[in-house]
Amino acid sequence: ALEALRADLLREFAGFRADVGARFSAAALAQEQTAARLGAAAGMKDLQVLEAVLADRASAAEHQALKQRLEAAHELDAKLLADLEKIADWKQKLEENVMERVKNLERHAADVAASLTGIKGSQEARLGAAAADAAQMRDWVGAQMGEAAAARERDEQRAAGLAGTVARCEGALREFGGQVRDCFREAA
Repeated sequence: ALEALRADLLREFAGFRADVGARFSAAALAQEQTAARLGAAAGMKDLQVLEAVLADRASAAEHQALKQRLEAAHELDAKLLADLEKIADWKQKLEENVMERVKNLERHAADVAASLTGIKGSQEARLGAAAADAAQMRDWVGAQMGEAAAARERDEQRAAGLAGTVARCEGALREFGGQVRDCFREAA
């Protein structure tokens, strides 16, 4: 289950990273287009210099047309600056969103790691308790076997002592029987 969760997190992060990459690529393209438009606007601004040069030479109609073109260039410049501000604001928000998602993933990974550590600790504690129980049982069995061996040795010693006693009794009986037979012979 943990491996499946990890695989889901990796797939989610990969998709999120691909989406962010696509958005950054779109932002970069928009910046390039904006730079091109600003370059064109800068070229239009150069006409201000031409306006002063051509003021005495151009006709009133040409002067008015040139003035209109300059005003249009100023309007385009203002629009481009506004677009750049919007792009910068959008990029900042996107970066903040990315960082927030990354922090969430890091917190989730830390939670998963903590859960794994807790599970591992619990399993190690259980294994330690089982090992202690097994060692205690082994010691108890060893003690029982030792007591049984000592009891068997005592029984063997007792049996050997009884066998000696029986042998002595048998010898005494044989000797007594011989004495009795001798008495009967003497009496006869």
